[in-house]
Amino acid sequence: MNRMIRAYGLLILLTILAGMELALLVKMNVGVGPWDAMALSFSFLTGIKMGTVAIICNYLCVLGQLILLKKEFKKINFLQIPISMLLGYSINFFVYVVFKNMAFNNYIFRITTNVIVLVSVAFTMGAIVVLGLPTFALEGFCSAIHLKTGIPFAKFRQWVDFFCVGLVVILTLVFPIEWSLREGTIISMVLFGPLLGIFMPRIEKLYEKWDLVDGKSQIEKEIEGLE
Repeated sequence: MNRMIRAYGLLILLTILAGMELALLVKMNVGVGPWDAMALSFSFLTGIKMGTVAIICNYLCVLGQLILLKKEFKKINFLQIPISMLLGYSINFFVYVVFKNMAFNNYIFRITTNVIVLVSVAFTMGAIVVLGLPTFALEGFCSAIHLKTGIPFAKFRQWVDFFCVGLVVILTLVFPIEWSLREGTIISMVLFGPLLGIFMPRIEKLYEKWDLVDGKSQIEKEIEGLE
């Protein structure tokens, strides 16, 4: 029980930190990752705050899991909903309140800061995933697709990024909204995966010393439990 309390306490702190980091990427205005770019584009289009759009998208991912898994959907995975809400509201708080008036004209500063924050985001996301708790609804949906279709998790997750990029391009060309896909998006797609590969094994060893994990991610646990 003590392990779970500490793990969920850390999860809450890391989720808020992730919201702050994503907000900084938005404010650097050199592009964000494909999933976040989709949320940002719909925010530009509808006037709904970016974090709120992200919450809606995550709700749809949870609904997709319910439809696909039916009785196999574990009740603990409903925790994806409050975590999605916490992340979305954190993004809103930092983008529209804390960093509201933040703007930088120096491009070198913005692109350099973008790379530094991206490294931080990879570390934070890796730290969240390694906890092995129900967290990201998108990853939960991709896991459900894998379980029901046999499509490799990593491949389908990559397809989601391609879909998001295509949708953002269409929205930006059809409607008079600002581009959310830029050079920062390419940097994210190139660096994020390898950075996770670097950080996650090291974080896992640290968590094991702290008695926070049993060595398996939430996705691995779901797959083992249902296959």
